[in-house]
Amino acid sequence: DGALVEDFGVGRSIWGVAIVEAPHGVLVTRTDGSLQRWSLPGAQLRYGEGKGGRFGRLAAHGDRWVAALDDGAVLGDAATGAVLRQLDVDARPEAVMLDALGVAMGGWDGAPWRFDAAGARLPDAPVLPAAILDIERVDDTTLAIAGGDGVIRLWDRTAGRTVAELRGHDFGVRALASDPDGGALISGSTDQSLRLWDPRRGGLDMALVGAAEKIHALAWSADGATLYTGSGVEWDRSDANELVAWSVDTGLARARVRDHTATIEAVVVAGTSVISADRDGTLVVRDVGLSPRLRGRAPGRCRPT
Repeated sequence: DGALVEDFGVGRSIWGVAIVEAPHGVLVTRTDGSLQRWSLPGAQLRYGEGKGGRFGRLAAHGDRWVAALDDGAVLGDAATGAVLRQLDVDARPEAVMLDALGVAMGGWDGAPWRFDAAGARLPDAPVLPAAILDIERVDDTTLAIAGGDGVIRLWDRTAGRTVAELRGHDFGVRALASDPDGGALISGSTDQSLRLWDPRRGGLDMALVGAAEKIHALAWSADGATLYTGSGVEWDRSDANELVAWSVDTGLARARVRDHTATIEAVVVAGTSVISADRDGTLVVRDVGLSPRLRGRAPGRCRPT
């Protein structure tokens, strides 16, 4: 069984968490415009300052990070926290993705925005038919885009067009995550289900059911054997804010933790730690086994399809 390692970082709502220099660093964006970098273990704050505006979603890759703002996004340096470039778009991004090739973002109006590795904006691509709620890299040429209509669109990032659609969720897809080997894609939805996909063949491998609430965040373990989900109600408070560890082999929910006081907006894995963050502004670090406290809820099960 796992155990609580750290509980720290109480402040304004957290909307983004990303790993830098894993497993030693955690980057956090808050709605008061502050950017924080925590060093693990020990929860030592390396820097924390306001950048202006209201931060939203966050992604990191290598020595850089990108965070959404009300009027676009900023690209920054992970070592110092310094802003390197403003990324101007036409609305507030709800989803951000950063890799070695550049930045991709999207928002509630369905417009995808692309930037190259230097931060220069690329030509606009056609607007998608639903809100863009998350973006995940599949490979160098393909991105997975989570739609508010429950559809996951595999998107050619060079041509700026949809090449395939993954259908199976009943409601909007809030979170996506690729496994460490890049051979599988997991999606989490407001329909309280997880779905495991093979993006290369465009097929659904299995559906996992049993989440207590809408799923807002996903992460894979380093070995690809465990999925971690963070859930909660959309806008109100609830005692069903839940961090769950799922076995990929059996489809069972191995452990559940319900000690967050608000919706869990981000989950990441850093070495032997699982980090979850909520809208109340609390960041919790646990070992990968989580905690045995299940609060009497029956384990979820996998339904092969």
